[in-house]
Amino acid sequence: MKEPFSYFAPDVEIEGKIVSEGPVRFDGICWGTIEGKARVIIGTSAQIYGEIQAQSMIINGIIEGDLTSSQSIAILSQGKIVGEITAPPGGISISKGGNFQGALRSHSTSELPKLEDLRTSQQSMNPTENTNSSADTSPQHQDSKDISEKK
Repeated sequence: MKEPFSYFAPDVEIEGKIVSEGPVRFDGICWGTIEGKARVIIGTSAQIYGEIQAQSMIINGIIEGDLTSSQSIAILSQGKIVGEITAPPGGISISKGGNFQGALRSHSTSELPKLEDLRTSQQSMNPTENTNSSADTSPQHQDSKDISEKK
């Protein structure tokens, strides 16, 4: 049995906030916010002027606003987005013909280790390796040192 979903037809115009626990398909016009705890589908006739937050999204209409997803965002061939997209790494796809103008952010950036932490952990894994680059006399390393000094 298919999970029931909320449907907003092309002749629906809403100003305000839509909040849904289940999947939502929107084909009308919205000036405001759509918050879905599940999937949000934006149909070809839809025009959204505001934010969308959902677990996953399928976009095939026009959106001027920011999108935030905890899983995935698929921009289909007729999807047009102007705004900021926040999704997990690898969580966005754009089909041929889809259009996106704006910024793309990964919401897991804070979970990634900082460069300093990576260097520290790398050095602790190779304690016998000398971290002073001038002490390395291998021909390969000397070439890269010479190049950097010439710059």
